[in-house]
Amino acid sequence: MDLFRMRCFVSVAENKSLSKAAREMFISQPAMTAQMNALEKELGAQLLVRGHSTAITPTGELVLTSFRSMLSEYDDLLRGVHESEAAIHGRIRLGFHGPVGWGNVGASISEFKVSHPGVEVSLVIDTWTNLLAMLREGTLDLAFMEVSEVEGVHDIAMHPLFEEPICTVLPVGHKLAGRESVSVADVRDDVLLLPDPSIAPHFFKRLHASFERAGVRVEHAGAGNHYEATVVLVAAGEGISCMPGTYFAGLDSVVAVPFSDLGMGMRYAIAWNRASSSAVASEFVEFADAREWR
Repeated sequence: MDLFRMRCFVSVAENKSLSKAAREMFISQPAMTAQMNALEKELGAQLLVRGHSTAITPTGELVLTSFRSMLSEYDDLLRGVHESEAAIHGRIRLGFHGPVGWGNVGASISEFKVSHPGVEVSLVIDTWTNLLAMLREGTLDLAFMEVSEVEGVHDIAMHPLFEEPICTVLPVGHKLAGRESVSVADVRDDVLLLPDPSIAPHFFKRLHASFERAGVRVEHAGAGNHYEATVVLVAAGEGISCMPGTYFAGLDSVVAVPFSDLGMGMRYAIAWNRASSSAVASEFVEFADAREWR
């Protein structure tokens, strides 16, 4: 019997619904049904009564009580192991997404180590989708995330840090390049280039909706697989893009002009797995909260 199947059963019992539990555990309803069938077969007992809503049998109540206790003990053990490892080795595995210089992460690590000289920091740069997976797997301790990507994820906690406005990214010779701000309507006739939306699916869903409400076509065919690749295409005159200013700060091949009416920004938070937070990671969260990020 594996921990995931135990957690699935607890979720079904608490939600009284296979479909709601499937959404909570990020699997399909058929997969959740298969998990419950396999559990009943493994235990040799009926645990659930399926119908308009899902109820648990008296035997299921006994199993639910035991599973809750076992999972709580396991989570406590895992938390203790991670805290012990952090105390012994003083290690933080930190992830972020964006250009190398985003948020002056290097400077923030240096500042943190002034007061925590015994802490070793390893760094991963990846997509927000992959960073979330690594947090959930326990291969990362902390990650700087866009809030949209972790909202509603039950096993991930986060602490908001700051919000950054979205700018339009234009070729140097673009007719709007000298403006102090632009409206969404101003760029309606331009080809809009965006990075692969799988980098941050929830954020890009919000962004696409904001543009499409204003009648701006979102062009995927010419998009780069990352922000830097998209900026190269903009500089080459293939279209325009939009992203926060920190993603292309210092580049002279493109021009940034803030939107006056896009109605959304990029919201950053530091996130961690609720079941595996260490004392050293908590120290870094407190440091990040007190730091000026913009």
